[in-house]
Amino acid sequence: MESVNTTKPATAVTPARLNLVISFFIAAAIYLTFAWLLKMQPGAAGIEQPDLVFNIDVYQYVHKLGDLGYQELNSKHLLRMHTWVPLTRMLFPLFDGSPHEQAVKAAVLFNIITLSLAFTAVSWFALRTLQSLSKVWLLNVVHLLSTSSLIMSAPDHFSQSYLLMITAILSFICIDKLIVLLVVAVILGILIAGTTTSNAAFAGLLGYFILARHFQFKAVFNRLFIVAFLLAPIVGGYLFYLYTREADPNQFLFLKFFNFRLFNELPSALVYCLASWVYPIVAPLPELSRSGHITLEPIALADFFDWYLIPSAVVLAGIGYGIISHWRKEQMPMLIQILLTWVAFNAIFHNVWGDEYILFSGHYSFALIILIMLLFKRLTTSHCLAFSVPVIIWQGLFAYTTFNLIP
Repeated sequence: MESVNTTKPATAVTPARLNLVISFFIAAAIYLTFAWLLKMQPGAAGIEQPDLVFNIDVYQYVHKLGDLGYQELNSKHLLRMHTWVPLTRMLFPLFDGSPHEQAVKAAVLFNIITLSLAFTAVSWFALRTLQSLSKVWLLNVVHLLSTSSLIMSAPDHFSQSYLLMITAILSFICIDKLIVLLVVAVILGILIAGTTTSNAAFAGLLGYFILARHFQFKAVFNRLFIVAFLLAPIVGGYLFYLYTREADPNQFLFLKFFNFRLFNELPSALVYCLASWVYPIVAPLPELSRSGHITLEPIALADFFDWYLIPSAVVLAGIGYGIISHWRKEQMPMLIQILLTWVAFNAIFHNVWGDEYILFSGHYSFALIILIMLLFKRLTTSHCLAFSVPVIIWQGLFAYTTFNLIP
């Protein structure tokens, strides 16, 4: 049975509950600041200009949210109208103004709450794992300033997916009883798939490893499952690519969202795959597209060969070292397999489907944060600081650049 160190942190460090309360409110303050600097206010560009910041669907979401008669059945977000939207609309009475103004403010507040809960859950796991307040807060700062955190500060469905998947992976780590874990996993799996349909794959991945751990499947079966899991978006995407290659784009509702980069531009797709391991934590400085949108597209290998090389190399080398060091000592190998497989799946899948590549990092950036946590477990506090400083400095510059591009 795979387990983590559950020894209570020494009281000399900090009471765990106090640390969680502090974590939640600091995260809420940071996410609120990000939302304000991203101009997520009624009438401001961040809300009223469609797809302005990294193609986030804020404009579409808040306008639908403010239309109280609107009932959407979206095949990408099947349960959204029956879960997150009603919960968000419950916050409307807290604010004055038109339904649209209430929708904007309620969406921002609800987004901050879900993100802060997710952050607090990760902070709780870090405290149990690292047993060092200094390491925990270095990780917390890296987490808060990550590219993915900044993007998810704009209200959309990503924060809800983030919270659900973090809850699912922590349930896998902390719950030993199979029946209890299966019940929790089924409930979370339905919510995860209903919030973002493609993330149903994560529910399937976690479900397999729940059974593999309990019944102690042979390692070869786990490897075969991972290979099949990663081949699925390649084979499925290629068959759909062949089927629709000569089709009218209007014939299929979501065909415009498929990029088929993996089949049309393989060298470029490999660079995008590399980016998926580092961009959610540290990303190159964004630019304005010809249409006036803030973007990181197109991603090119040349992006890695300027000052950005320093923080990106630190992140890639650090994650790699953390994985290898844990794997050699056979500590939490199943957890690492899940995290690596999920990042790799998204790297492949979003080279078939999706527009702004970094936009979807909220679906898997939690895996990279946990991998960095495992790295910190292997390092001294001074080495954790050496890892964090270039990341924090660069991400401060990234945030400053992004905020200044917004009109």
